[in-house]
Amino acid sequence: MSHEIEITHEGPPPSPRDSRPPGVSAQLPVRIEDPWGAGGSTTALSAEVQTQPLRKIHRIMRGRYAVAVLLALLFGAVGAWAGWKSQKQTYLAEGLVEIKPTFLDDQYREHQTPMYQNLMESQAALMTTPRVIQVAMDHDDWKSLGRNAEPDALTEYLKSLGVEYLKGTTLIRVTFKDSKPQAANWGVRALLWGYQRTFGEEYTRGLNARVDALQTRQRNLTAAQRAREADLQRLGDRYGTTDLDLFYNTKLQKLAELEYQMSQLSLQFQFAREALNDPNRKETERKPLTNDQIAAVDARMAQMMLDRERSSGEIEVMQLRLGESHRSVIEAKARLALTDKRIADYGDRFRQTKAGVAFQPGGAAQVVTAEQVAQLKAQLEQMLKLVEVERKSTREIGATRQEIAAARLDIQHAVEDVAEAQKSLQQLQAEMNLHARVQVVNDGQAPAQLVRDGRIKMAMVGAMGGMMLPLGLILLIGLADRRMRYSDDAASDEMAGAPMLGILPNLPDRLNDPEQSATAAHCVHQIRTMLQLGSHDPTRSVLAVTSAAPGDGKTSLTLALGLSFAASGSRTLLIDCDMAGGGLTSRLNITAEDGVLEAINTRVLLEHVRGTDVPDLSILPVGQANHLQASSFSPAAIRRMTSEARKHFDVVLIDTGPILGSLEGSPVAAAVDGVILVVARGQQRPTVEKVLALLSSIGAKVAGVVFNRAVGSDFEQSVGGMSARSVRPTSGRATGAARGGDGGVLGPVARAVATSFKANNGHDQ
Repeated sequence: MSHEIEITHEGPPPSPRDSRPPGVSAQLPVRIEDPWGAGGSTTALSAEVQTQPLRKIHRIMRGRYAVAVLLALLFGAVGAWAGWKSQKQTYLAEGLVEIKPTFLDDQYREHQTPMYQNLMESQAALMTTPRVIQVAMDHDDWKSLGRNAEPDALTEYLKSLGVEYLKGTTLIRVTFKDSKPQAANWGVRALLWGYQRTFGEEYTRGLNARVDALQTRQRNLTAAQRAREADLQRLGDRYGTTDLDLFYNTKLQKLAELEYQMSQLSLQFQFAREALNDPNRKETERKPLTNDQIAAVDARMAQMMLDRERSSGEIEVMQLRLGESHRSVIEAKARLALTDKRIADYGDRFRQTKAGVAFQPGGAAQVVTAEQVAQLKAQLEQMLKLVEVERKSTREIGATRQEIAAARLDIQHAVEDVAEAQKSLQQLQAEMNLHARVQVVNDGQAPAQLVRDGRIKMAMVGAMGGMMLPLGLILLIGLADRRMRYSDDAASDEMAGAPMLGILPNLPDRLNDPEQSATAAHCVHQIRTMLQLGSHDPTRSVLAVTSAAPGDGKTSLTLALGLSFAASGSRTLLIDCDMAGGGLTSRLNITAEDGVLEAINTRVLLEHVRGTDVPDLSILPVGQANHLQASSFSPAAIRRMTSEARKHFDVVLIDTGPILGSLEGSPVAAAVDGVILVVARGQQRPTVEKVLALLSSIGAKVAGVVFNRAVGSDFEQSVGGMSARSVRPTSGRATGAARGGDGGVLGPVARAVATSFKANNGHDQ
């Protein structure tokens, strides 16, 4: 490993949970440029670091830039070639045809062409008909191109052709586009040749046939018009005029009056017959007149009925005043009875006269006799005959009126058809001499002009698309890859504000390179320095080292930090709380029956602490405890044990199991001053984020993150740490402390620190 590797430290600001004395920072201030900001910047001490998309893209693309650039260049070249080949140059050739607006008749008199603009537009449309195109494609020049054999030759020809009447002029412009300039010229020439051929003898014969047909139609229409005019005259002679509207309306009004009179007469007849009790009706249906009905038509009966009502009213008053037994009341009742008898006798005599009462619709009443009913019946029969005669006359006038209207409409249509035939005939006569008035002003001989060349533009578009395709695929692959690949992944904004303490290089198990050993030792010392700067009490701190999963290097870091703290003169205690692994105990080759569980249960610490070959470094081994006994751990028990340890040691480092896979990890993390999270290269980001969320939920204080197994690019990309170029490699191999007592395996990182520790001691001597 080269000395050019720089030891770095960078990361987001400390967590809000991190309560430190004023003026003490958990990391060195680092200036972070915001590539998306408007010329501004922020510092790592800011309360919140904004999300930077450019940094995320860089994180995804790092390590893949070479492949991305190579694929982008390759696909870009392919896309540029495809874009260039997809486009062709377009050349435009132009021709002009003039049609004179006047023509000569048989007597050589000059006339203006009727509807000249319509004629020009129709000729322009005629040039694009399949008939003209097929004739044009028979031109020798066009046939020499060999395109007539293609299935869509006619369609392709029409797509390239453009015909336009230049309004306000006597010219029709013909254009043809093609990728070859010569083909564009020949396309115009062929069309003009085909158009002129359509006005030859065959076209003239067709025009003559159309003229004969139009003349025959014109004669037939004129004859039909005259016949309908004669019919109209005949219908008008019957009534003296062809305008029968007033006459018809008068007849309708008169008919309505007669029908009304007949309905009134019919009602009178019906009422009279009912009142008279027509003898033709059944006896059970006869209804005799009541006294009230007689009073309505007879004055004497009406007077007697009135006198009776008046007498009846007087009797009621006398009864109330005099009583029923009074003589005056009795006499009055006798007179009332006599009046009722006279009314009854008079009514009987009146009914014996065989007369009836007819009540009119207006409310009036009339006494009728049998003679009157007979007269009403005769009048009604006469009125029915009169109405029927009037109806027949009205219907005849209405039918004649409709015939006149139909005749007028037929005459109008005939006049219009004759005028239309005359117009068409004049236009055809003008077209018969059209071939003599057509003059080709420009037959497309002028060189075709280049009007479009989209090859460069499409090549650029294809190149850009080809370059973006692999870049997009690599970005998608990077988004799907959630591993921690570089050190700054552990110092990104998504790490819940946990500061980054430092990085550790990826070392071989057999560490023989002095340069690698010196660099690793320097990294550990840098992490230890950052912890001392960020702790609550530099002389009394309890830290737990954990990871997201086994194998991330937490035990090696714990041991290496213990050696580093001891080398700095701090009395250091290592506590092995990894019930399943017991890594610290095995690496220091400590054999003890008792350990951390006995210290928790007996609340006595020093009796169970063991010394090491390293000055100021002691260990509380795991003893005989295993993962089944991890349930004995609790935050209160850990605090009691660490409180006792603070009395005798400056620094306490606790190695616990992975936070997601052990029972002892969470209680230890919740009870210590800070948690050091080891993240190994290749670890899944969601797993690390889950660990940080768990630590936050239990109230643990994250002292920082250490990125393990870093490569050279991690050192080159990091900023804020001191350079490793000044690190001088130590000579010789680690002995004694480096081997860990009686030969325990420290691991490459701890062995590197032990080597530097031994070298420094030898130098001091």
